[in-house]
Amino acid sequence: IGSCGDVLEHPRCVTGSFSGGLVDINTRSFPEQMTASLSVSTGASTLVTPGGEILVDPTASVSYFGTATDFEIPAELQGDRVLPVLSRQLRLNPEADPELLADIQLNERLVDAFGSRSVAPEAGTAAPNVSASGAFGNRFNVLGNDLGFIVSGTFDRGVSSYDEGIVGRYGTAGENEDGQQLPQLRQRRNDQRTTIASNLGGIANAAYRIGQFNEVSLNTLFSRNAESEARFISGPAPFPIGGTGDPITVTDRVVGHTERQLASAALRGRHEFPGAGGIGVEWRGSYAATELNEPDLRFFANANLTGASGGNDLVVGGASLNNTLHFFRESTETLGGLGLDLTIPERTLGGIAQIKVGGLYENTARDFRERRFEILSEGLQLGGEDAESVDAFFSEANSGVLEVLPANPRDPQQRQTYLLGNIFRDGTQDNNQYDGGLDVAAGYAMAEFSLIDRLRVIAGARYERTDLSIDVVNRLTGEAVAPEDPDFSNQIDENDILPSLNIVYALTDKMNLRTAATRTLARPTFREIAPFCAFDFGTDGELCGNPELNRTLISNLDLRWEWFNTPGSLLAASLYYKDLESPIERVIIDNDNGLQEFQNVPNATILGAEFEARQRLETFGLTGPVLRNLSLGGNLTVTRSEITIGETELAERRTVNPDAADTRPLQGQSPFLVNLDLAYGNDRSGTTAGVYLNVFGRRLSRVGVPDVYENPSPQLDFVASQKLLDQVKVKLSIKN
Repeated sequence: IGSCGDVLEHPRCVTGSFSGGLVDINTRSFPEQMTASLSVSTGASTLVTPGGEILVDPTASVSYFGTATDFEIPAELQGDRVLPVLSRQLRLNPEADPELLADIQLNERLVDAFGSRSVAPEAGTAAPNVSASGAFGNRFNVLGNDLGFIVSGTFDRGVSSYDEGIVGRYGTAGENEDGQQLPQLRQRRNDQRTTIASNLGGIANAAYRIGQFNEVSLNTLFSRNAESEARFISGPAPFPIGGTGDPITVTDRVVGHTERQLASAALRGRHEFPGAGGIGVEWRGSYAATELNEPDLRFFANANLTGASGGNDLVVGGASLNNTLHFFRESTETLGGLGLDLTIPERTLGGIAQIKVGGLYENTARDFRERRFEILSEGLQLGGEDAESVDAFFSEANSGVLEVLPANPRDPQQRQTYLLGNIFRDGTQDNNQYDGGLDVAAGYAMAEFSLIDRLRVIAGARYERTDLSIDVVNRLTGEAVAPEDPDFSNQIDENDILPSLNIVYALTDKMNLRTAATRTLARPTFREIAPFCAFDFGTDGELCGNPELNRTLISNLDLRWEWFNTPGSLLAASLYYKDLESPIERVIIDNDNGLQEFQNVPNATILGAEFEARQRLETFGLTGPVLRNLSLGGNLTVTRSEITIGETELAERRTVNPDAADTRPLQGQSPFLVNLDLAYGNDRSGTTAGVYLNVFGRRLSRVGVPDVYENPSPQLDFVASQKLLDQVKVKLSIKN
């Protein structure tokens, strides 16, 4: 990393789409000298130890590096073929209706093809967590100018697992005398889950410096992430099954594999023209492509009835349980951008001000496709010893034609009755196929000048045009589907002026007072705005996008005092205020079915304070071989957020409590955030060590009646390293 800093003073020369702050990270193009590094590590946790038992997908053909095979959609389901809709009982004359007979045979082949892919996690063995990275860089003199390059690569593979999780679903049982909602537990089930993740990545950067005033660089990046999941969720059913009144346990099984890939390249140039007063020009062009592939995410639910039958009857499907599901999802997204910045230095304008103007154009396109297949059993109930095995559902006894009854002699068509086993159905929906596009065109102008000694002003404005659209497409034709509602909006077309004013007053050479007033925006993501509903196996409900979303406009006020009292030390205090117009939240629409949706709310405000300190202990007069190398750091953020509740939500809350307030906290905003660290660094011995604590306050996770809150989960880490030789270092990390 060449440089890293927060974007505070010059936000006009970056995108206007941010709601809090940005971190500007620039990778280094020119190493100071030839450099080479290699790192390898391994680790384990108290929940997962090498050789320990975990859940695995027994049919997953996934390599050690996370590449999957044998998950393709069968050829008979590809293309524009429309599957017939069959029932468990059909009447036909096979000679007079060969097409229907062929459909029955196709159904059997598809049931068998998907039935061979296990939907039940099995016990497996955990491999060690490993990671490795390497980097090499150098610089040469080519035609009298510097040519530098840096290449690096990383790989890591890790296992995370737990077996004592709890999944609960709550409704509301009114409110107490203080007006607080009284949650009512409707379902509580045990949760076991294992995730195996593999990550492979690398960068290759090169730069050519022509003389003192020109530089051209190329930065490329590749990242590939693969994740395999196996999960059990089991517990008492909140609904009747089977009609026997016996104790009922519902078990959901999930197995799946997801691959994500990113490749990007950016070509940049920096030029300064001394003969024109030092005017500087920076240009850039970039392209990035991301891919998502989720082949055959499988879900299987069953209920176990124990009691009157004398056995352990297994019920699959029917009105109360989801059918066996197979999801195939693919998404591609490309992002291309061009940018140009022109800087006129202060000396060119006679010492009055520095002027900077520029423009940006970005085009993003996304294609998302989902296929959904179901195996219907219509409440199949299996008894005996085989009831404990999911394999009984996919056995030959439940596949194909189970029985053929002879035709009624009085039937003139001589139709026989075919009794079928499991039924295969294509449950793909057009709403889950969409194309998205986002065009952003922007231009800005800013000036930096000094009014008086020690007082610096940075003022500017940015114009930004947003054109975001979503089109639902027909799976068979690939053409856009016209919305049924004529008032339906699938586009955000906005023009925004985003002003910015920053004032910095140097109280002393080491102390500054900063104030800023800016306007920014936040756009909904394609996932949030697309009319796509994804089934959430953990909550047994769906999370849906909302095409009616709008972008969020944010007015920001900041005041910051900072004191760099000694080299490497900092004391700072800040106040901030944000007014958000139409912020986006995740809302529970239906508690009983677990349905969630993204929604705009009218208005929100955030008021907060931040205190930051980093001091060496010797600053306080503490000396000694250990104390003089210790530093203490901390950050405390205290925030109060408030949402003006919309009419629909307020009416729902007041059905429970007529006196319910018309405000509440902003979803996802913690009331406080604490970071503390105690670090030791000894350059002479090559020893470093640190203890790091992070904790956030209880925050609203999902809006509903009742609301869902996320409780604090403090994280305490210890990291230490020791340099053994000039080129060798060992490191130990312990995380909680």
